[in-house]
Amino acid sequence: MYSLVLLGCLILTWMRLRRGGSGPFVPTFRNWGLRGVAAAGVALAALFAARLALVYLADLDPRGPAWLRHLPIVAIRDQHDYWYDPHRQVLAAAVGLTAVGSGVALYVLYGSLQSRRRRGAAYAVVTLVALLMSFAAVTAPGVGTTDPYLYAAYGELGLGAYSAVPLHVPCAASTVQRWCSGPKLPALYGPLYLAYVHALLHGGGPILLRIQLLRLSNLCWFALLLVLLRTLQLPGPVIALVAVNPVVYAQYISDAHNDVIAVSATLAAIAAAPRWPFAGFLGGVAAALVKLPFALLAAVIFLRLPLKRRLSWTVATAASGIALTLVWGGLPYLASVAYYRTYYPFFSNVPQCCVDVIALGLLLVALLRRRISLAGAYAIPALGAGPTYPWYAFWSLPYIVWEPATFALYLIALPVTAFLTETPFQMPLLWVAIPLALLGLAIRELVRPTPEPSPSVVG
Repeated sequence: MYSLVLLGCLILTWMRLRRGGSGPFVPTFRNWGLRGVAAAGVALAALFAARLALVYLADLDPRGPAWLRHLPIVAIRDQHDYWYDPHRQVLAAAVGLTAVGSGVALYVLYGSLQSRRRRGAAYAVVTLVALLMSFAAVTAPGVGTTDPYLYAAYGELGLGAYSAVPLHVPCAASTVQRWCSGPKLPALYGPLYLAYVHALLHGGGPILLRIQLLRLSNLCWFALLLVLLRTLQLPGPVIALVAVNPVVYAQYISDAHNDVIAVSATLAAIAAAPRWPFAGFLGGVAAALVKLPFALLAAVIFLRLPLKRRLSWTVATAASGIALTLVWGGLPYLASVAYYRTYYPFFSNVPQCCVDVIALGLLLVALLRRRISLAGAYAIPALGAGPTYPWYAFWSLPYIVWEPATFALYLIALPVTAFLTETPFQMPLLWVAIPLALLGLAIRELVRPTPEPSPSVVG
């Protein structure tokens, strides 16, 4: 549905531009000063805590399997039949309200940080809010996905997590034998990530300890990401939008998704590439070895180099990332890919295929002409294949980071964007209303009179 809505938005924008309409909407930002920063910070921390509580309530649903509720960190039941369950729909609506409220708070924060007065106090507030959100995410009693338990299982097996069939993981030190000894999905991550998680977790210990290690290590990667954004000389208000963005803490700290590692590696490559292209090459290859689709983001690593060098380094980085994944992962990696291709088709519908083509085209435009667009930022998450999950939304960061003003808009809207792709909290009525609204706007655009051309001012 994400791909269908994105296509609808692109078509509507194209129609408006063809008929003489204005370009993308750009809001004005009011500066409320330190009071605005403080109010936005309190709202973001409170709304994030509310979201964690709502996820925990969903995790404790008595209609779900008992073993999910008895995990050390409770995990959510994510199945289509829950999309029509009244209890889950109420929780989904509440999660949606926290997302909208977070977007408003980020808007207020960004405008209020434009002030030059009391700047030190303002960023002290941002730092305090970031620390509070970090603590809440690391200690969250529930998760919105079972992926952290998969990562813990992969930590037992390392490269042995590649397979053509579901895995049987011993996890002898776990207190939840049913989860650890039952079949698991084979790994589809790159061999570098499996080596990393094996080194981090193979010492064993309770599952709770392993997931806490994943959360804490991801928090370190996130701190590195913020340092890299500063190294890239992004404005302070934009970095603040990342530092206190609830989506980052929910997806990468609380739920421990590994994408933050690949994003950080790509940002490190962007920072190093102008002076040391080979270091950029190594960062891009490392990102691809964590998650293979990041090989495509090599297109935006070398944008400060002249065209010929940009092209040669980009091709070398993408090709090396793909080749090393195949060589290091070997036939077992291909067996995992075949498993997912059978049960989870990568290109399951026409809208997704169209968005994938658009994403690849916009990456090519960025590579050849150094042009970055908001449309590209919204299209790139579809390259994750299958459903577009909320943690894929941050894949666009290395792309959109080249346009700080546009990046700010993307970050402000990120909580709502992520909510619309959270499969445990899908709202069928909402997904009906959005396409209908887009259709109505398209019809309105077709029937409105074409604007008269402005008279020439040339005598």
